Amino acid sequence: MNRFFCRFFSTQFRGEVFIISICIALLCGGCGKKSSSVPTKQPQTAQPTAHANVAQPTEVSAPVTTATKMVEVVSQPQAPAIVAPAAPAQVSASEPVPQNLEPGTMISAMPETPPPPSDTEAVTQQAESVIVVLGYHQFDNPSPNQYSIRSSVFREQMQKIRDMGWAVIPMQNLLRFLKGEIELPPKCVVITVDDGYRSVYLKAFPILKEFGYPWTFFCYTQFVNSGAGAVTWTQLHEMQQAGCDVQSHTHSHPFLTKKGSKTDDAYDAWLSQELAGSKEILEKNLGTSVNALAYSYGAWNVRVQQKAIELGYEGLFTVAGTRIGKKASPANIGRYIITTQNEKLLAQYLQAPKSALQAAANSPATAPAVPQPSGNPPKAVVP
Repeated sequence: MNRFFCRFFSTQFRGEVFIISICIALLCGGCGKKSSSVPTKQPQTAQPTAHANVAQPTEVSAPVTTATKMVEVVSQPQAPAIVAPAAPAQVSASEPVPQNLEPGTMISAMPETPPPPSDTEAVTQQAESVIVVLGYHQFDNPSPNQYSIRSSVFREQMQKIRDMGWAVIPMQNLLRFLKGEIELPPKCVVITVDDGYRSVYLKAFPILKEFGYPWTFFCYTQFVNSGAGAVTWTQLHEMQQAGCDVQSHTHSHPFLTKKGSKTDDAYDAWLSQELAGSKEILEKNLGTSVNALAYSYGAWNVRVQQKAIELGYEGLFTVAGTRIGKKASPANIGRYIITTQNEKLLAQYLQAPKSALQAAANSPATAPAVPQPSGNPPKAVVP
């Protein structure tokens, strides 16, 4: 019976069973595939990363405060001084930092105004320059005379100038100062030597080099290279190379004011020979520019002065000791002539008021006659 029903069922419903079997197989296969893939799928949040808690710039924009901008400004590279075509703004560190400060702005630590000068600076700026011109002649002469200074005394005087705080300046700077071209320190000294004695080269020159002082040598050209006791052209050139300024002291050291029996034309020609001749000889032998004259014996008058200026002299030096100020004339520069009679008064020349200095310079003891060259007796200074 059972066998009969199975045969009948398989015969009558063979097609339907086949179709149903296929459907059941398909359904069962799909469910098994889905359930087998579930355990392998991982959620995205289960994979941590290094930036999981960092906000992205496009999603979060933190407010920038003034302090944040200051950090940016200070940390900017400072190699280029100008970060834009326009000059960078200068902001004082003592002022509040502006809110619109841009990166690259230079912050200066300098105060708005410089501090006031110290008391010393203020005095220096307001003090009027005073110049003292010293004049010497000979040194360590074996035949002592009042114009021959011992080299030991000369050294002491050079040291005294330094100890008292006076600046030794070139004579040319004095001329420029009197013409209003430059300013000078409050206290200045100009050192000059007259005539052309060899003892200047042997005794004074080494001391001046030791101190590093500039100085001027007024030489009368007839005496140069004339024999024992006179400086040579070679020695003059050596001193010139070491900073000595060689200038004119006329040609033969005469009294320029003594016309004598000369006619006006003859006297004028003679003045030209003494003044222009000396200038030309010095310039030819030393290759230098000569623009200063020390009157021989300190003797001069208006005619001599005008002739010297006409011939190209810019500075004219006398023996009338006086302090020089800005209002002094370069055509009448007084000097303190140092002798054995007043060699101890140098400190007074540098300290005493102008009236006292002039009184000392005009007294017989401190303003002796200028020596006559070539061993002749001294003559009185012609006013």
